[in-house]
Amino acid sequence: MAHVVVRSQDPVEKQKVMIDPLNAMGGAASKYFDDVQFIPLQTTKESLFGRIDQLFVTPEYYVILDKDTEAVLFFNKDGSFHHKVNRLKFDRVFRTGSNEGQRRSIISSISIAATGDRFYVRSVFEPNVLYVYSFDGERVGKIMLPRYTQDYFQLKNGYFVCKQLRPYSEKRINEFVPFDISIVKDSLSAPGFYLPVNFRNATLLDDLSMHMNYFNRGPVDSVCLYSPDFSYTLYQLDAGGIQKEIEILLPKDLSIPLNFDTDSIYKGKRQEWLKGKSLVHCIWAASFVKNYLLMDLRMTNPAAVTLLYSPQSGRLITLDKIAADIKTAYLPVSTGSRSEMLFSDHENIYFSVPSVAMFAAKEAARDKHPVYPALLENYFNTQDRKSNPVLLQLRPKSNL
Repeated sequence: MAHVVVRSQDPVEKQKVMIDPLNAMGGAASKYFDDVQFIPLQTTKESLFGRIDQLFVTPEYYVILDKDTEAVLFFNKDGSFHHKVNRLKFDRVFRTGSNEGQRRSIISSISIAATGDRFYVRSVFEPNVLYVYSFDGERVGKIMLPRYTQDYFQLKNGYFVCKQLRPYSEKRINEFVPFDISIVKDSLSAPGFYLPVNFRNATLLDDLSMHMNYFNRGPVDSVCLYSPDFSYTLYQLDAGGIQKEIEILLPKDLSIPLNFDTDSIYKGKRQEWLKGKSLVHCIWAASFVKNYLLMDLRMTNPAAVTLLYSPQSGRLITLDKIAADIKTAYLPVSTGSRSEMLFSDHENIYFSVPSVAMFAAKEAARDKHPVYPALLENYFNTQDRKSNPVLLQLRPKSNL
């Protein structure tokens, strides 16, 4: 193992939040949201895509990664198609197969740079390399992250917070840095390491849940929120390290055992142990929207629960039991009709709704005579059930 720099820091602030996901409040959309917007994504021959693997919202665009069509698509804020960066532009994230001689997509993820005018592309074969592209699709540079980076988040000040990959087996533990988090300013700086791990007892890579995103937006742009596998503790991280720990306390009958990630008795058996048990095995994603803590919990049954917690009132609201009403023009906003949470910013939460669900809801609400805004009226008049999905933007009320 290479020499590492372990940063020392003062004791961090700790907060405990007690919740019961299965008894969270539901109700009509108008009770909880100031604004509900449905934004149809324009469907043309060029803009038709398979699925939304990642969504980012910038001041100008909705930016979508679709691995099915191997493209990054840019839509204007009214949903009209702007342009697409297709596979031919990603010159360094494609590899030629040795047998068939065909190139195949190996893009693992994208993100928007802290400057807001570029995006990063990461390859499964080079997880610690970010290829930097302009929004026009021209490659303008690359950034080297610490070795064995599994996931990352760039803070507004340019620092990168990185999730370190854990080894696949004990035979290779000496190759890996025994920490879960590294924080680095740039390719030339030595990273600082946080949250030490004993690989001989802890969960190794083949037994992890494997998040798509371990990091999400914190309460301010200089902070991100890290949610580990098999843990109910959220870590607020900034350029200086761990700023705060938020421990989520769940009912005992929904909780995995204490130290499930580090106790050697579960070694190599964690995924098998969870089968058939209705437990919360991790906080899949967490962020702050307004003054609320937004959490996506992953369970075995139900598979996911999306919650909004108010520290001020102590109320816990489930976004999976929000009923369509006049606020939503009786269009779907709840689980079963929409996607899982795709993105959040300081004001809004974003999902997507497939066109087949939109048209089905329109038919079901015919006797209610809903009034649609011009954008949706045009969508229903010109599109069909096979069109691109519609983005759903929810803005929670203040003081819930």
